[in-house]
Amino acid sequence: MRSPSPAKKLAAGAIALAVCASAWFCLAPPTLGGSTTYVFTDGTSMQPHFHTGDLVLVRPRATYRLGDIVAYHSHMLGTIVLHRIIGRDGPRYIFKGDNNNFVDPEHPTRDQLIGAIWLHVPGAAKRFGPLRKPATVALLVELGVLLLGGGAFTQQRRRRRRRADPGEGRPPGRRRVPTGEWVGGLVTLGSGVLLPLVALAVVAYNRPATTLVPATVPYKQTGSFSYSAGAVWGAAYPHGRLATGDPVFLRLVHTVDVRLAYRFQSAAQHSVEGTASLDARIEASNGWRTTIQLQRPRRFAGDSAVLAGMLSVRSLPALLRRLETSTDVSGSYTLTIVPHIRVQGTVAGVPLNVPFAPAPLSFTLNAGELQPPPVGTKSPFSRSTPGTVPVSKPQPATLSFKVAHLSVAKARVISERGIAAALCALFGCALAFLLAPVRREDEPTGIQHRYGRWLIPVARVLQPAERQLVEVAGMEALVKIAERYDRMILHEANDRSDVFSVADDGVLYRYIVVAEPEVSSHRRTTSQAQRLTADYRRRRPMLRFRFKLEAVRRLREQAETSAKESYARELALGRTRDAALAEADTRLAAARSGQSSAAARPADGADLRARQAFVERRELERTIADLDSRAQAERIEVGREQLTDAARDRETVERLKERQQRAHALASERTEHRLLEDIGLAIHLRRRRRDAA
Repeated sequence: MRSPSPAKKLAAGAIALAVCASAWFCLAPPTLGGSTTYVFTDGTSMQPHFHTGDLVLVRPRATYRLGDIVAYHSHMLGTIVLHRIIGRDGPRYIFKGDNNNFVDPEHPTRDQLIGAIWLHVPGAAKRFGPLRKPATVALLVELGVLLLGGGAFTQQRRRRRRRADPGEGRPPGRRRVPTGEWVGGLVTLGSGVLLPLVALAVVAYNRPATTLVPATVPYKQTGSFSYSAGAVWGAAYPHGRLATGDPVFLRLVHTVDVRLAYRFQSAAQHSVEGTASLDARIEASNGWRTTIQLQRPRRFAGDSAVLAGMLSVRSLPALLRRLETSTDVSGSYTLTIVPHIRVQGTVAGVPLNVPFAPAPLSFTLNAGELQPPPVGTKSPFSRSTPGTVPVSKPQPATLSFKVAHLSVAKARVISERGIAAALCALFGCALAFLLAPVRREDEPTGIQHRYGRWLIPVARVLQPAERQLVEVAGMEALVKIAERYDRMILHEANDRSDVFSVADDGVLYRYIVVAEPEVSSHRRTTSQAQRLTADYRRRRPMLRFRFKLEAVRRLREQAETSAKESYARELALGRTRDAALAEADTRLAAARSGQSSAAARPADGADLRARQAFVERRELERTIADLDSRAQAERIEVGREQLTDAARDRETVERLKERQQRAHALASERTEHRLLEDIGLAIHLRRRRRDAA
């Protein structure tokens, strides 16, 4: 079979490079140097054009116009939002969902924009949803390792056949320095390192970098009462004025200016407005009351408002005398300053509609004075009411493994850098293999590379009689004889030749390779090095790469079920091992009793050696059975520990699920309370409009 010409190889490489470059330019994400961002839609804000589970590919543009559907980073929500541009406010863009009846509260700048829609794949999340599960990713990783390992093994076998056939391929005596086994091991190791990193990248980029957790944003409403008035100069008022905290003597003061300074405070971004009014209420101990309006209801915008009104106190004694004369009942009286404030707006993007109902300012009223409340450790004229609004706070998302937790952002960095390093290492090894010099290899070294697992190095093989010696024509025939009789091949190396032998039933099958003069001084060293390498490859364990991401309760339950089944199998196998050990003890006791009973009978040396060998075999069987039983006991203990760990993991997931359910119930209750407050406010406003009409 003729190999492709260099021109065809160059053309095929150029086409493959062009295809890879085009795919990278169109589909590579920004983290890999590209400009395409993958967005999975969630919600109903862009219906009917986009639905939950659609895949949207967005790419940046030089300019964005009104009507473009653009994705941007939302600092308020901590995620990517895909909405339509409906306007601009200076350097900021105004967005709105097609299915929303409100404008987005956040107006992003150009730096927050990711890109405009480039490709829309409806329902992609349903089609590719299983690929985002950790169990599916782990299965694909193991399948990829098996396929790459099988491909490397197949190429190795083809390379061996080509070397064995002198008429095909390059001459059998010439080969590259890196052997086929070395290349296969490199491919297997590279795939074993690269595929878990690719799986980690797939999982990390299919998870959001941040998750929203319930949190609260505090705010505070404060109000400060004050009053002042002009008064008759004298001993009661030396300066001719009345200030906050002074008693009000009704004969010396005619009117009092009452004020309330209101302020809304919050560290978060907020925008509030509201309505406010101020009343004075006079109450008697017998239940009589009357209200005097100091400030009519008015609207205010911003964080602060000042309510002011003028209270005529000169007419209060006459009012009390008329009341006592008409009712013929006397009692004690109280004058209370009552504010009425309701605030509306947003705090951290969350709607707010709350009243400010502080404790009123109360004066003791009698026929001669208004007595303010006593001044204690706390100011009686300041009021404050704290509150909170529920919000969703972004925090870094994590990937939960069995033994560690890793943030999604860190997992993305690790996977990117690991993939780049692995690809560079594989490319360097491939380049070294292609540029490696070609040297001549003698036949004994080729036999070592090809049949190293069959060879046993020996110092000397005793030569039998000529009628018991068979010279074979080639190494392949000797290998077939070894496979036929299930024997190992004995390798005797000296300065003049390499002898390969197979002994069976008194017949020695032999193949001799005579050494070449120019390489005879180095053959023993090469043979020993190759023999050590083949022995190491034969004995080293196969690497197994397992990648488990159990983030849901179902996978935890499957792990626990698997641990239970494995533990049951180990117990059954342990009982089998114990039965085998008991049977070996019985056989050993029978052999020893037979040997002791036969010792009384006369026998020759061969019979005694046979009996001793029989007892030694029974002792060896008993020792092997004892070792198997101990190893099985250790495996049972390991299975018990695995079962305990699986049960603990499942309980942890159950507790996490209960915590999330409680958090969801609390959020639902808060939402219901807000809806009831909105309904109550709407009813109140409707009644006020109806009364005003």
